[in-house]
Amino acid sequence: MKQITTIKKYLSSIFPFSIESFAARGKPFTKAKTIVQFFYYFLAFQALVVINGGKFLSQEENFSPVWSIPWANHLSLATTANIIQFFFLISAFIGAFFFQNRIARIFVFLGIFQLNALLSSVLRADHHWYPWLYVSFLLIFLPDAWAGKAHSLQVRKKFLLVFFSAQAVTLFIYSMAGLGKIQGAIYQYFAGQTHAFAPEALALHIAYWLRNIDSTSLLGSFFVEHVIVGWPLFLGMIYLQFFSLWIAFKPSLHNIWAFGLIFMHTGIYLTMDMLFFPTALLLIFLFFDSPFKKHDTSWRETVGDLPIFGWMLRRILFRPGNSHSIS
Repeated sequence: MKQITTIKKYLSSIFPFSIESFAARGKPFTKAKTIVQFFYYFLAFQALVVINGGKFLSQEENFSPVWSIPWANHLSLATTANIIQFFFLISAFIGAFFFQNRIARIFVFLGIFQLNALLSSVLRADHHWYPWLYVSFLLIFLPDAWAGKAHSLQVRKKFLLVFFSAQAVTLFIYSMAGLGKIQGAIYQYFAGQTHAFAPEALALHIAYWLRNIDSTSLLGSFFVEHVIVGWPLFLGMIYLQFFSLWIAFKPSLHNIWAFGLIFMHTGIYLTMDMLFFPTALLLIFLFFDSPFKKHDTSWRETVGDLPIFGWMLRRILFRPGNSHSIS
């Protein structure tokens, strides 16, 4: 029993995060509700953008319906795309007008589910809409907290818990990507191959990708030619991705980390011609004005929460009685 108590205290020191403490205050709950509304409003806008797109419609020869749209095996790509895009548009607008209703939120999830299936059926597995898919699924479980002004602590706690789950699953996707890069690097290192931590890793990755998709990018050739410039940036990307889930429990870093991930996506577009606009938009919604970030958070706490670097700084610079402590 004593060991369990010690473990709980240790975890509390690492993740000092209590949903109930935020639910006890009205502002985080109100802010989370507003963010959820904008999630559905901007999804409707995105649906208009998607239905006016359709560059993939020329890829009929590559169309291979995935398991989630078996009915598309009997239709052409154009017909399938029209059906799914229309359903996505309708479901998105239903969500924008009736997001308070659980049935409407289910329709939104199904619309994104079908859109993601369509995109994955054309060329390869498409990851652009995965975060929106998972978040829309979790938002189905939001409690009825829209009508009226006063809500019980239990309702506010459940609402914020679902919202936090949406944040956590979004960051979890990045952590899995970072873990995959580290696992691959370890395997490649022992196999005597070029790995993700090697100076030339980014240059090789850019060259391989642009050749694979037969495309060019604004900065791709620069980083291929100047290997050493891209090395710290690639290491920084792995750092951002791998520790993303940790940041879910560190509200002081929510907006900073989201900015870093958006900067990463911008770099990917400029070097590899891959645009992750839906994902960047979701990061803005969920983290730029996170309900869990306290406005009185000091810069010391923010810096101290950084993975690895924060731990070192807390022990070196912020140690009580340290004459070199930054003030």
